[in-house]
Formats: sequence, C-alpha cells, structure tokens
Amino acid sequence: MNREEEAREDLRKLKRFADEIERAMDLIDPLAGADTWKGPRSERFREDWASRQKAVRKALSDARGRMAAKVVQVEREEEEKRRGKAAESS
Repeated sequence: MNREEEAREDLRKLKRFADEIERAMDLIDPLAGADTWKGPRSERFREDWASRQKAVRKALSDARGRMAAKVVQVEREEEEKRRGKAAESS
C-alpha cells in the first residue's frame, strides 16, 4: 500500500469511527430526555452533556477536516514525486 492509499484508508477509518461515536451520542439524548429523567441531577446532566457533546462533535469535525487536508497534501506530494521521476527519466 502506498502513501496515498494509506492516507485515504486512514481518512475512511476516521470517518467511520467518528460516525460511530456520533451515533452513540445520539442514542444518549432520548435516554436522558426530560420525559425520561426528571429532577435537578437530570437537569445538570443534560446541561453538562450538551456542552460535552458539542465539544466532541466539533473535535470530530475538526479531525475529519484536518485528515482530509492531509490526504490532499500527501496526494500532491506523491504527484510531485512522480513528475520529478518522469522528468529525470526523460
């Protein structure tokens, strides 16, 4: 597997795992909803959870973006190497 394939595979895995994390977080919301859980502790949990969930979703989004940019960078570097080798052999 070359660098480009490895980078694409890493991005694919990151996206898959990030999606799994987001699906798991989505399952918590109905379980902790005001209809299911009442009282001061439930309210504190929901406030804390909303804040943490937002931070996790942002981190996952940022990671996806950084990884996608890294894939583009690796593809560019590998293309430059191929062009350099082609120019040397000409």
